[in-house]
Amino acid sequence: MKATAPLKKLKGLSFEDRFWARVEKTATCWLWHGYRNKWGYGRVTKGISVTLMAHRVSWEFANGPIPAGLYVCHTCDNPPCVNPEHLFLGTQLDNIRDASRKGRMPGNPHPCTDTAKAKIGAFFRGRPGTPHTEETKKHLAITSASRFKRRDLCGRFV
Repeated sequence: MKATAPLKKLKGLSFEDRFWARVEKTATCWLWHGYRNKWGYGRVTKGISVTLMAHRVSWEFANGPIPAGLYVCHTCDNPPCVNPEHLFLGTQLDNIRDASRKGRMPGNPHPCTDTAKAKIGAFFRGRPGTPHTEETKKHLAITSASRFKRRDLCGRFV
């Protein structure tokens, strides 16, 4: 089922019918062919201004409401997939552990750990022995509004 229905043909359909018209069912994953965010996750608009994540909508169609505080995670690690059989509910910690178990977590410490914050702080204070290399500089997040307002990787001003 190729999901390339023109918008004109989708007018007047229910939200669920419009949703599934944008899904291509392959042998494994069901791929979302509507709008995708920069991480590849599908987004769908319900009504005039409510934007939802496509995989969460798919879960709700198949299983009912998502309990508060839970995430809809992918077993297939394919962001545009909306196949309910590839989705499971879990906490943020469950999702992180799943990614780590599958080898998708980088070896670097999380940017908000004490070790990472200390390295960033040392760079900004210009402590002797801190390498001022391009590699170090690329780890720093500087706001686009001003080169003088510096933020650490957790978004706080330094």
